Amino acid sequence: MASPKSYAIPFVTWGGVTSGLALPEMALHLRAKLYRPLAAAKILAVHSSMWRTDQPLGQGHPDGADLRQIAILVNKVCDALEQNACTPLDLEVLNYLSPSLRAQAGTKSLAAARAAMPPLAVDEQVCQQCGLCAGSCPVSAIELNPFPVISQGVCVLCLQCVRTCPHQAFPFNGDQVAARIIAMAANSDEEKSTRVFFS
Repeated sequence: MASPKSYAIPFVTWGGVTSGLALPEMALHLRAKLYRPLAAAKILAVHSSMWRTDQPLGQGHPDGADLRQIAILVNKVCDALEQNACTPLDLEVLNYLSPSLRAQAGTKSLAAARAAMPPLAVDEQVCQQCGLCAGSCPVSAIELNPFPVISQGVCVLCLQCVRTCPHQAFPFNGDQVAARIIAMAANSDEEKSTRVFFS
């Protein structure tokens, strides 16, 4: 358990659809573990599921303006720490989503995303058993047996296996995914920009 004098800075990168409830949820979890959120950030970046798209959401980000905002945040936090003048972040500022987006985000879950997507599975006719997919999986959900087997209950649908496979052995319809993401972005009223939060 952290001491009450510990601070944290939650942040998310997001691809221009909605940053969801991640920042307020992280801040609440940190506070429950006695870490006091001192600042926060949501950083616009290329949407992680659109790497095969010519014009992905968030293209060109983070850019110089985004990085300048992060530099301002870092400098303010460092100054506050050096001067021993830290004021914990008012977590209410992290409730920046409109009521409709907040309601939509509240219905989303990893279980719902898993149900909406066909399970990831390797095409054994294409797979070369190189193991790059297993090595790239951030949650160790892939085991070679002798071909990659994905533990569906562990997989977080990050698509790193699809992205890193040099043989494109994981069937993936990038155009279909991109169309769904673009439609979701069109229905999102969240400003498509980087934003930092501090006291």
